[in-house]
Amino acid sequence: MLSSPVADVVTAIIPGELDNNAKSQLLTVLNKAIDVLTIAEDCKQYNNLNDKLKCFAQEVNKRDPQLQDALLQKLASLVSGQLDGNRLQQYLYDLYTQAKYSIGK
Repeated sequence: MLSSPVADVVTAIIPGELDNNAKSQLLTVLNKAIDVLTIAEDCKQYNNLNDKLKCFAQEVNKRDPQLQDALLQKLASLVSGQLDGNRLQQYLYDLYTQAKYSIGK
C-alpha cells in the first residue's frame, strides 16, 4: 500500500529527501500503531507492513461500521501522537482526531 509503485513514483517526483523521510517515518509509526490496537492481535505475526496493513483492514471490515470509525479514529490518533513525538498525553490526540473527524463528517 504505502510501499507501492504508486507511492514510489510520488516520492520520486517530489524533489529532495523530505518526502522520503516522511514516508519512512509514517511507515514506522503505522507499524507500531497497528501493534498497539488489540483488534489486530492476529496481524502481529506479519513482519511486512503491507501484509500487516492488509490484515488490519480485513479485521476492521469484520466490525460494525460504527466500530470501524472508532478504530480508524484511534489509529489516526496513535499515528498523530507518534509523529508528534508523543509530546502530549494520548487523550489529547484522541480528542483532536475525533474533532477533525466530526467536523469532516
